Amino acid sequence: MLIDSLFTIRSREETPAGCTYVLAPDAGHAIYAAHFPGNPVTPGVCIIQTVKELAERSIGRPLFLRTVRNAKFLHVIDPRQATEVTFPLTISRPDEGGVAVSCVVTDAVGTLFAKISLLLEEVEG
Repeated sequence: MLIDSLFTIRSREETPAGCTYVLAPDAGHAIYAAHFPGNPVTPGVCIIQTVKELAERSIGRPLFLRTVRNAKFLHVIDPRQATEVTFPLTISRPDEGGVAVSCVVTDAVGTLFAKISLLLEEVEG
């Protein structure tokens, strides 16, 4: 899990479409030592995993990643500069089943880091 290790939740706000989270990346996390030494960049797969984990928190159930419908990475998240990152989740239940989640990852000044669209599936427990 990346929440509470790579990212810390600073705030959470319920919205009509889902939930908006403001996260703080941990510049000292081991991932940044390898990706990349001296020039830390949050890996795209970690951004996707974070969106999934936030969706799980929003609906209160474990989820499985069925499909990455769309993933566009437009700017790198450097934890030394992007000290707070906003993840506004739009959550719906499409006709084909599962949980559809979209998120446009930004910071407070409007830097657009990523556009993510996932189809998740509830894990039967």
